[in-house]
Amino acid sequence: MRSRQSVSIAIQADAAWVPLAQAAAENGAKVFRLSPAKTLRLVMGVEELLLYLADTFPEKAICITIREGSTFISAEAEFESVETDLSALNIATTVGADEQGMSAAMPLLLASKMTDAFHVERLKGKTKISLTVDRVYPEAEVPALVRRDVHGQVSIVPASEPAMVLDACTAARGIYPAHQVPIWFKTPGKVADMVAAGEINILLAVDTSGATCGMICWETVSEGSAAFFGPYSFSEDATISARLAEEMTVALGRTAAKIVFSNIATEDMSRHGFEPLGEVRYHAADGNGASVLPVWFRQLREDFGATVWAHEDFVPYLKKKYDEHVLMRDIRPTGDMGERVADASVFSAKLSRELSEAVLRPMLNGTDNAPNLQRHVNALRTEGFKNIFFYVDLSSGWQAALGGDLLANGFVPTLLLPHGGQSDLVMFQYVEPSA
Repeated sequence: MRSRQSVSIAIQADAAWVPLAQAAAENGAKVFRLSPAKTLRLVMGVEELLLYLADTFPEKAICITIREGSTFISAEAEFESVETDLSALNIATTVGADEQGMSAAMPLLLASKMTDAFHVERLKGKTKISLTVDRVYPEAEVPALVRRDVHGQVSIVPASEPAMVLDACTAARGIYPAHQVPIWFKTPGKVADMVAAGEINILLAVDTSGATCGMICWETVSEGSAAFFGPYSFSEDATISARLAEEMTVALGRTAAKIVFSNIATEDMSRHGFEPLGEVRYHAADGNGASVLPVWFRQLREDFGATVWAHEDFVPYLKKKYDEHVLMRDIRPTGDMGERVADASVFSAKLSRELSEAVLRPMLNGTDNAPNLQRHVNALRTEGFKNIFFYVDLSSGWQAALGGDLLANGFVPTLLLPHGGQSDLVMFQYVEPSA
């Protein structure tokens, strides 16, 4: 695994430092082999972020880091936490010419629009804002494919080189329907970089002739869990999927993971020692029909229980799910104790227009959680998104308290993912109101 590079500059929040910050972003992006168009977006994002910070709290000490990721480049600004409104980062934010007090937030809004993703965290007296731009990868063509004949013995091996990844991704896309294949299989170069960085693990079924007969892949989503895609079989041999699933389980058994669940499952995983965790209803991007995707899981070691937080309105759902899966949890209620909360909340959004999917996650708590949530729903529905999800980590009291606002704004708890985050995750899904 190649070590990642970064460059950092320690400056003050002052517009005079913009050229230096721009130069660091531009030259760092060139070294990291980012495309010219994406480099320009990163440079402009850094410029706008620094202008916002300079206007909001002049001369405050800031550390800006340009960091190389496996499939992206990020620009991070870290500084001592102060009371500041970061809500302009929300995708639902709009700034009209007649809106008072919003002109100062325009640089922050532009920074978020110019980049592909953002992350905000406040921890141990520090605030960190990260802006990310993704590398551009070519899409691989998919020829018409049929299942292959198996020659000789089949071995299960890790994907060892990009050519094997390309072959496997192409075969999976050529044989399986689009909703059963992760969208990043379209860009095998990106998958190869993710494998090289240790972000994705791939096992291949290879016969004596060296032909790839199947694959399964998984990613670590938290300290205690992993999510898998597949298994994909490229032959008529019914044993290949079972062997791939079992070898993945063995490999994960050597890690700290307590549970593995499916992100995208291709078949009835109960035949491979997996149990149903739930199901998710996906609406087609063109609005014609919907499909129900089952989610499967398997415990890898004994679960000794945990304490979780929950809003009272979805406690019955949690109790039902914990009983179904025989998981011991001490459910603690959340409530408003009069503590001071910032005015403006921030939610991140990961958008997939091809799948008509939006995944929201809470970044910063605020007194405007409910109206901010409604703004996001309205904006996403206006843009035509059919599948809107919101993840809540039950290790956090303030995140769990969002359950009440989610239910009041048309969301329902759809899936419980044990150990899916710092603790258990609950996935809420927006349900269109009946006509």
